[in-house]
Amino acid sequence: MPWFPETLRDKLDAGKVVTVGGHNHRYSVLEVLQDDGEWKVKLFNPKAYDGSPNDVLPIEKVGANDGVFYMKWSDFTNPFYFTYYTFTR
Repeated sequence: MPWFPETLRDKLDAGKVVTVGGHNHRYSVLEVLQDDGEWKVKLFNPKAYDGSPNDVLPIEKVGANDGVFYMKWSDFTNPFYFTYYTFTR
C-alpha cells in the first residue's frame, strides 16, 4: 500500500470514497485516526456484520454487530488481508 495513514486520512477528509478488498469481498473505509498514538482504520462491511468471511481479519469490534469495526494500521496494510485499494479522484 503506497500511503501513510495521514495520506489516507486526507483523502477521506477531501471527500474521496475509499474501498479495500481481498478474499473476494470489499469494505468501505470510513475513518483513519490515532488512538493513544496508534493508527487505526474504521471500516464498514456491506454485509452488515463485524469482521470478514471465516473471521480472518484481526478486528476490534465497535458496539453492535452492524458491520462497523476497526483495524490496526499494520494489519490494514498487510497484503495477507487486503490486496487492492481504490479511491475516487
